[in-house]
Amino acid sequence: MDGRTTRMPRLAGTCHRGGRPRAGRMSAAASGTRPMKNLSLSQKLVGSFLVMGLVPMLVLAVITWRSADRISDNVGRTYQTTAENILDKVERNLFERYGDVQAFGVNTAVREKSSWYQVGSATNRIADVANQYANLYGFYLISLFVDLDGKVIAVNDHAPDGKPIDTAPLYQKNYKEAGWFQDALAGRFLKSDILDGTVVEDVHVDEDVKKVYGGEGLVVGFAAPVKDSSGKVIGVWNNRAAFSLVEEIFQTAYKDLSREGMAGAELTLLDSRGRVIVDFDPGVAATNAVVKHDMNVLLKLNLAEAGVEAARAVVEGRSGHGSGFHVRKRVEQTTGYAASHGALGYPGLKWGVLVRVATKTSMAAAAAIKTRVVQVLGLSALLLLAASLWLSRMISGPLLASLQEMREVGSGLAAASSQVSSASQAQADGAGQRAAALEETSASLEEMSSMTKLNAESAGRAKDLAATTRSAAEAGAADMGRMADAMEEIRNSSSSIANILKSIDEIAFQTNILALNAAVEAARAGEAGMGFSVVAEEVRNLAQRSAAAARETAQGIQDSISKSERGVEISERVKLSLQEIVLSIRAMDEVAGEVASHSTEQNQGISQVNSAVADMDKLTQSDAASAEECAAAARQLQNQAARLNRAVEEVGRLVQGRGGEPATAPAPSLAPVPQPAARGTAPGVREPRASAKVPATPQSF
Repeated sequence: MDGRTTRMPRLAGTCHRGGRPRAGRMSAAASGTRPMKNLSLSQKLVGSFLVMGLVPMLVLAVITWRSADRISDNVGRTYQTTAENILDKVERNLFERYGDVQAFGVNTAVREKSSWYQVGSATNRIADVANQYANLYGFYLISLFVDLDGKVIAVNDHAPDGKPIDTAPLYQKNYKEAGWFQDALAGRFLKSDILDGTVVEDVHVDEDVKKVYGGEGLVVGFAAPVKDSSGKVIGVWNNRAAFSLVEEIFQTAYKDLSREGMAGAELTLLDSRGRVIVDFDPGVAATNAVVKHDMNVLLKLNLAEAGVEAARAVVEGRSGHGSGFHVRKRVEQTTGYAASHGALGYPGLKWGVLVRVATKTSMAAAAAIKTRVVQVLGLSALLLLAASLWLSRMISGPLLASLQEMREVGSGLAAASSQVSSASQAQADGAGQRAAALEETSASLEEMSSMTKLNAESAGRAKDLAATTRSAAEAGAADMGRMADAMEEIRNSSSSIANILKSIDEIAFQTNILALNAAVEAARAGEAGMGFSVVAEEVRNLAQRSAAAARETAQGIQDSISKSERGVEISERVKLSLQEIVLSIRAMDEVAGEVASHSTEQNQGISQVNSAVADMDKLTQSDAASAEECAAAARQLQNQAARLNRAVEEVGRLVQGRGGEPATAPAPSLAPVPQPAARGTAPGVREPRASAKVPATPQSF
């Protein structure tokens, strides 16, 4: 112990909470923090769990930490109480010594002047009494009686243990100049409102004790005037008590501290100026039995002047507790200190007691609690973090799986979009086929138009020949009678011609029906069949004209037969005419044959037109159905893709945070769905040429 401490905060009866300086508060401004909305779901869950778990633990930790601080404060107060108790025992002991010297002075032996100045207790009654007192109390090393001139009257010649000591040389000394002698005669006593009459010398090295006993000679002196029966001062009694009476109190206190687990305690007693007078440091002395005397320290080392705040406090008369750093030991210490205020009316010498224990030992319980709090808090934080991570994964895992499934659905939608695109392409191919069919239909219609024109020409030639025949028959009607047989043949030929004309009429009727059907089918085709409807109307008109011509021809033949019957008698005269008629009829027959042939070809052409129109109808219906399916599928895909995109984006924001990239890829774009043309013609199909003679709208029969 050298006590050279460097600091002692808060000494006025309060404890400094915490040994070492605490770190300053960190700045509340944290740069670069991301907004909460940018955090992923896992981060938000982990943060929420940590906050909900750590806040109660932190509150409990703060409460426990403060309790540990209160324990530390209580430890400091305990040391302060220990110091006060030690000092109280010292003061009480000195209080008793204060009265001893006065009691010794009233002994009747002091009045036996016959034994005054006699050397040795054998001849000096007062010296014998002093020996008895020394042995009785056990700590008075020298007890002497001097007269008013400072000359020794009597002094003990036995130690407190009863052993003889050589005090004879003291009879040769004169204490007239001693401070205690002058103070006693002058009445400068250490007194209070209760006590008075004793001079108390602070602890010091007494040369007489050193010579008689050897050693350091540390004593506390007590002196009081001795009076006779009349109250007159006749001398001064001086007791020099061994300082061990104080040191034994420190030894006892140390044993008590050791039993409480503070064997490393350091006990220090300071005088009124702050000098060390008891230095009981077992850690340095290597024993707890005896207080060692280091005379390089005792009465030389002034802790108050060395800057020890506790020493300054006791010098100023203050008691308290605190902490400080021991320079020599290089350790933090908890200190309890007490300043002397006397006891039982004894005013005291303004001493002070320091009880110092290494903070590592004194605050072991509080430090253990704080360490345990930190450990539990750290372990709890780790466990809570692990649990939070596990729970966040348990919650966000299914969401991520659903998100992946949504991505797969998006891929499926992309594939569906591809299928829609393929269907659209197929529809485009069908449109091409329809265009080709329409092209073929156009060619067939042109061919049928050509054949119809030939039929018209043949019908004209037939009409001309029929007129020639009619003229010839009228010219030869007079001769027809004479040529009955010839007329009969003519009748038969006319009948055959009538049948042929009937066939022509039937063919025209069928052509008209076919043209009507074609017009109906063209009307069903809408705009695409408008040109074909016009052609079908023209065919129908030609068929009607052919039928009318055939009826007219039949009527003419019927008239010819009638006239032939009336002109049988003149048929011979018109033989030549009839021959011409026969030739004409033959020519008509050829023409009629050509008309029949052309009608057959016309029928075949119309069949081809009908077949082409049927194919076009099927293709048109198929295209319409495909177009509707594609449109519906495209709308469904668009709606599903939009909903899926929104859902995946929301889930992505929730799981991965709003600050990152979108959780899903963009929804696949769908190709435009081809729509059936509302107006106009399909690609690759030529528009029919307009004709002023053909009405724009179909007409019924």
